[in-house]
Amino acid sequence: MDCQMPVMDGFAATAAIRQHEAASGSGQHVPIIALTANAMEGDREKCLDAGMDDYLSKPFSQDSLQATIRRWGNTKPTDSLPSSQTLDEQIAPTTPLGIPIIDDAVWENLLAMERAGRSHPLHKILSLYLSDSRRLIEVIRDAIQAGNGAALTDGAHQLKSTSAQVGALATSFQAGEIERLARQQQLDSAAHLLNPLIESVELACKIFEAKIRGRAA
Repeated sequence: MDCQMPVMDGFAATAAIRQHEAASGSGQHVPIIALTANAMEGDREKCLDAGMDDYLSKPFSQDSLQATIRRWGNTKPTDSLPSSQTLDEQIAPTTPLGIPIIDDAVWENLLAMERAGRSHPLHKILSLYLSDSRRLIEVIRDAIQAGNGAALTDGAHQLKSTSAQVGALATSFQAGEIERLARQQQLDSAAHLLNPLIESVELACKIFEAKIRGRAA
């Protein structure tokens, strides 16, 4: 989805598609990948808040495009994540659907923004994510237990957006699925995704903690 299309830009087009999906009641969710010429802090969150699923900043490589297409080629929620990997094996861990736990392209972009002085130090960004993601897991868990669809939608949306900002792709994907189900009041289905979501958050946090330790060494 080109964000700078004439007449109707990508944000308006995405909103129209999402409204049509919601009105149909079919549960269909078409993956939408944002294409933008910008690479500014906050662009990714703006695209995700508009209802898009992923983000590519121009110019992008063919490898990045192919990886993104593969990531969204099958949007069924994953049932479980690998639990026996060691950190040495987690250089580029993925879910069974091939969705990376961490998006290296986002990590490199964050490093570049830090070097250019356009973002807060990475250790602060990651430390904030470690605390926020675990807090939001509790918000999501409590909302599921209480049968509170509005609170579940809000908590899952926040986790989806913050995870995408730091490149925690599997977490962002799973939180997005829970958000979609919560909006449709399919809370029982959303509850089945809680444990895989917790696993992906914990694995992403372990990787980020290792990155923080490595930068401090």
